[in-house]
Amino acid sequence: HSRNLDVSLEGDEDLEVETDGSLLRTIITNLIDNAVKYSSVGGRVSVCVTRENDFCRLSISDTGPGIPLEERSSVFQRFYRIDSLHTEGSGLGLAIVADIAERLSVKIEMATPDWGSGLRVDLHIPQNV
Repeated sequence: HSRNLDVSLEGDEDLEVETDGSLLRTIITNLIDNAVKYSSVGGRVSVCVTRENDFCRLSISDTGPGIPLEERSSVFQRFYRIDSLHTEGSGLGLAIVADIAERLSVKIEMATPDWGSGLRVDLHIPQNV
């Protein structure tokens, strides 16, 4: 069934990082899958890549319910699930993301997107690892 999502990719298309591409792809795929899964019908998912000093910043924003501030650190624990979301899944996705991010020296931050609701996940990826 169609979700009618507006999906966009913005930023520096030529930005490159030296890292394990397969592991980084796992992080990005997991986060984009979550953004699509939790966005409301007719919602929006945005992926933006920019350079910040010695880092690449990859931001994935959605129009889903977001994650309350008090739960943002907990969602990276294995099997942790936000009770109010009532969705399928094992609660392992973000734990896997956190494990890989640590291995790649990628810093993860969560915020509210500029449009005022939903979730933005920022990955700060070192340019040269």
